[in-house]
Amino acid sequence: MSSLTYWLICGVFGLPHLLLFLSYIRVLHYKRSQIARLLVDETRERYREAHGLVSYEEFFKLRYNFLSFGIAIAFTMVVILFTAAAVLAATGVVPGVPRSFATLTQSLPTAIWTAAAGGYLWGLYELMRRHQRADLTPVSVNFLWLRLLMAVALGYVVSRTTVAPLDVLVAFAVASTPLAAILKWLRAVGQKRKGIDVSDGPSEAPNLHNLQGTAPDVVARLEEEGISRVQQLAMGDPMNLFLATNIEWRLILDLIDQAILYNYVMEKIPLLRPLAIRGAIEVKGLAEELESNEQAEQTHAHDMIPAISQALGIPPVGVNNLLVTVQWDAQVRLIDRLWTLVFAR
Repeated sequence: MSSLTYWLICGVFGLPHLLLFLSYIRVLHYKRSQIARLLVDETRERYREAHGLVSYEEFFKLRYNFLSFGIAIAFTMVVILFTAAAVLAATGVVPGVPRSFATLTQSLPTAIWTAAAGGYLWGLYELMRRHQRADLTPVSVNFLWLRLLMAVALGYVVSRTTVAPLDVLVAFAVASTPLAAILKWLRAVGQKRKGIDVSDGPSEAPNLHNLQGTAPDVVARLEEEGISRVQQLAMGDPMNLFLATNIEWRLILDLIDQAILYNYVMEKIPLLRPLAIRGAIEVKGLAEELESNEQAEQTHAHDMIPAISQALGIPPVGVNNLLVTVQWDAQVRLIDRLWTLVFAR
């Protein structure tokens, strides 16, 4: 086998990553067109009020740009290339590498290379899964090469703590574990063995479960974006969530709508659902009915105030203040406008 053939074989292992990215470009163009369609006229003004004014081109490049993707893919392929070369050298296939490098790889425990294989396969699976779900970002691609490097390190740790031949199986299994779980395990090991508190300190517990529609996979994806509290979601940028995640657009709007109302009424939000009030948009609608020129709408809004007052356990004047506050909340106005566009399609 010639050196060129050897390195071509090593490069083949990174080829699926490049091809998956190239096929993902159509998804990026779709998301770009959706942002361009949304950020016009009144919606643009509402977005400016809530989150600052940007052009849709700047908005898209903030989260997705081909340079970031290109660097991430290139670095991943380089790490895969040299990892594959090391694995082949360890198995005795050495025509394309220095003899000293081959000798070094062959002297290392086999668990290291089985861990590298596990890290590679899991990374490829994760890439394919995100591609299928339209949930691929430059950061998620960068995690692929980080996982591969961590897999090699974990393989060495396993080889020193587990007897053969179990070390090979354990190394492969550990390297195939999700990266977040690996990091959590390493933190726990460090805390236990060194007696050092590596926790992040006291913090409020996640409470996204208080909203309807927060299935475990949705919560997990939001937490990946640093959103674990309803308050964070209420202040979140819906456009950013649309670009960053594969969560359906209507669900994003619905969750933020509920989260805003939760900020005001907290755990009492289920008490309003029997009154057909699930989120802030319904509250805004009642405030607008109070100002309506239609007598029927005014009557309906006035009739709802005592019912809301009883459900929340606050006086009617508090309900009136809630209606006015929510009505002029910039985030509520934006979400209401975006909902209007959803049904205007």
